[in-house]
Amino acid sequence: MADFTKQKKILEELVKARNAVKRKYNLIKFQKDSTDEVLKEAFKPITTPLHKLVESSSSRLPKKIKKDDYESTIESLKRTSESSNHSSDLDESTPA
Repeated sequence: MADFTKQKKILEELVKARNAVKRKYNLIKFQKDSTDEVLKEAFKPITTPLHKLVESSSSRLPKKIKKDDYESTIESLKRTSESSNHSSDLDESTPA
C-alpha cells in the first residue's frame, strides 16, 4: 500500500511539473510572437520598400539560369541593356 501512495505522489508531481513546463513554454512562445509583431511594425517603413524593390528586380531577371546558359544569359542582358541605352541616345539626338 505504501508503494501505491508513493507512486501516486510521484505521478502528481510529474503532472505538476508538466503543467509548469507547458505554461512556461506557452509564455515564451507568445512572447516571441508579440516580439516578432512589434519588430515587424517597427521596421515596416524600411522593409516594405525593400520587398517591393526585390519583387520588381526579380521580375526583370530570368527565373532559372543553368550553369551552361550563364554566359549566354549575361550576353543577352548586356545586349538588352545596350539596345535600350542606344535607342534612348537616338531619341535624344533626333531634332524635334
